[in-house]
Amino acid sequence: MLIKLFDEHNQQMEKLVGIEFALGTYKRDFTTRGHVAEYIKSEYRKNDIAVRDVDLKVIKGFEYFLKVAKDCNHNAALKYVNNFKKIVRIALGNDWISKDPSYNYKVQFKTVEREFLSK
Repeated sequence: MLIKLFDEHNQQMEKLVGIEFALGTYKRDFTTRGHVAEYIKSEYRKNDIAVRDVDLKVIKGFEYFLKVAKDCNHNAALKYVNNFKKIVRIALGNDWISKDPSYNYKVQFKTVEREFLSK
């Protein structure tokens, strides 16, 4: 199950904070899990879905959900999608799924022009 896999991953990440990962990395993965759970609840009316049910439609739907329901800008939404894809790759590496559903999903970040700060 997808959310269960997120929870197991995040529990391991929490123990590795300061050893292998920064606190910000853990917080980002924790936040991504919350967004995915909320997306599944709103879109599928379930608390969790099987990892094998994750396909390109789910991934693109998650991106859309982040932009519309969570009001994330393009780059922020894609960062959450990348974290989601990391969990899917864990399932792929463990042979729980036979192919990567995000294979044809290409992340294209937008260049952001920032102004210099004045005094």
